[in-house]
Amino acid sequence: MTNMLLLARRNLTIYLRDKTGDFLSVLAALILLARYVLFLHQLNAEGIARTLDEQGLPYVTQDVDYFINCWVFAGIVMVTTVTTSLGALVGYVDDRSTGRFTEFVVMPVKRWQIVGGYYLSCLCSAFCMSSVVLAVGWGLIRVLHGQAPSPMAVLASWGWTLLCAAGFSALNCLLITFISTTGAFVALSTITGTMVGFLAAAYIPATMIPVDVRNVINVLPFAQAAALLRRSLAGDALLDVSQGSHAYAVKLRESYGFDLQVGSATLPDWLPMLVLAAMILVCGALATWQLRRRIK
Repeated sequence: MTNMLLLARRNLTIYLRDKTGDFLSVLAALILLARYVLFLHQLNAEGIARTLDEQGLPYVTQDVDYFINCWVFAGIVMVTTVTTSLGALVGYVDDRSTGRFTEFVVMPVKRWQIVGGYYLSCLCSAFCMSSVVLAVGWGLIRVLHGQAPSPMAVLASWGWTLLCAAGFSALNCLLITFISTTGAFVALSTITGTMVGFLAAAYIPATMIPVDVRNVINVLPFAQAAALLRRSLAGDALLDVSQGSHAYAVKLRESYGFDLQVGSATLPDWLPMLVLAAMILVCGALATWQLRRRIK
């Protein structure tokens, strides 16, 4: 255990030396938020307002805007746990490409301890960066709307952020064992940063996605993790915008990824927690096995 903690501290120190990279990790998430507000916010707000008009339900435009911003805020926090946890593993690529792994072979360090060292440093980085995004996003919503998710909702979402960071750090530790060059790592980071928002349905409501594609997305861990954060950060806003209509609240929950459907079945609320916990165990075990094959 001591060896694992020492390796984690070493990896975290190396990662934090790159102040520019740390800043850009947070900036990338804030750019996502700005991109949504500037280009996609109005599309979603008009869709909700049009549906409310069709059903003859009264609504307040500010409530619609507040709901949309809380919804996308939750998605961006989830996306950040994925992208920053992957970015924190750049040290692994450096160690492998420069041959430092040969030093690990002659050290009294077990393979699972090496993986654990990378995992803990990755988890700490992802959780801290995501917490910054959570705090900054909360403040931005407060400034824009004069209200924001309650302290209890933020505390709950902070816990879900930790679980998401833990699950996706394990997944990225597994993925990174297949990477041996800096160029491949950059390509993987680019693909991940581009795709994860769409795989979590964080930019457009699920009803705008073809049914078959939606079914696939909803069984992936990205959409399930986003659902956890949406329920805590945007749950109260959803109740406000639905104007007391249970039927419309159910429709919003399905359309905006609070309740995930595969075919005609609605996935249980506890499933995302189980999936993320399973990722920690399964991906961690597979990453250890992969590393054992890589380091002879």
